[in-house]
Amino acid sequence: AAVSIARAGSGDGASPAEVPPFHDFLQLHDRSYAEGSSEYRLRRALYEARAREAEVQNRRAGRRWTASATDLWDRTDDELRAMRGWRAGARPLDDAARGA
Repeated sequence: AAVSIARAGSGDGASPAEVPPFHDFLQLHDRSYAEGSSEYRLRRALYEARAREAEVQNRRAGRRWTASATDLWDRTDDELRAMRGWRAGARPLDDAARGA
C-alpha cells in the first residue's frame, strides 16, 4: 500500500496543495537517478502513483486534511517498512524468551 504523508489542512474548499512535477521533486530532495534507467522509471512511477492519490484526496469536498509531497514518495513499500522497523510476523517476547 502506498504511504501518503499529509499535513493538516482545512476542508473549506481552499485550493489543493500543488504537487510538484517529478523533476522538481528530484532537485528538492537531492536525488540523482539516471534519467532513462530502470531505477528512474521505478521511482517516477512510485512518485506519480502517490501524486495521483494526493490529487484525489485534495479534490474531496469537505476534506479534513490536505495531502502534500514528502521525501518518501519515491520509496518502495519494502523501503518504507524498513524505515519504520516493521517486521512481518513479529510478536512480543513471551516470559520464557525474555528469561523471566
